[in-house]
Order: sequence, then C-alpha cells, then structure tokens
Amino acid sequence: MPEKGASLSSVAEEGLKFCNQLFSIERQLADETPDRRYSLRWEKSRPVLDDFLTWLKKKQKQTLPKSALGKAILYCLNHWDNLENYMLDEHLEIALRELLSPSLLEEKLLIR
Repeated sequence: MPEKGASLSSVAEEGLKFCNQLFSIERQLADETPDRRYSLRWEKSRPVLDDFLTWLKKKQKQTLPKSALGKAILYCLNHWDNLENYMLDEHLEIALRELLSPSLLEEKLLIR
C-alpha cells in the first residue's frame, strides 16, 4: 500500500475500510459452492456496497473534485457498475482487484 513515509488521509482510510471489508468477505466465501457464494454475497456484501456507495456520494459533495481524493472518488463512482458486476454472477470475482489495485489506491489516495 502506501510508500514508507506517505500517509493516507482519514477520509481515504475510511474508503479503504469498505474495500477491505469486501475483500474479507470474499476470502470467507472462497470455499463455498457457487450458489451459496451468490446467496451470501447478497447477505454480507450488498450492505457493504450500499454503504460504500452512500459514503462515496456524500464525500464527493465534501471533497474538491480536482484533489487526489476527489479524483479517486469520481473514479470509483464512474466504475461502480463494473464493481457491482460480481454480485450478479457467483462465478465472478470481485472487481476491486482491478478497480482499486494497491498501486492505483496509492496513486489516487495518497496525500501529496
């Protein structure tokens, strides 16, 4: 994640918590059958996704759009449909790996 000496803002850390929750849920579901994984995603991941989207929209209104955090929030919102696709098919993996890779998070969320 962040390079030594770099720091994430507390707001960016809040956003990362949602991502980490989603990754944690996916790790817990890794050995489940596809049908069970689908069901458990709606039970466990859907509320986290809903809260994350609400948080993104709220923070977007409170953040300067050209700041690193503002750009990261806009990026997430612009790619939200791609993120949610994994909820529709139990065989798909969460797109956070591509959407919010550690290098991209570092680039978009670090205070410069």
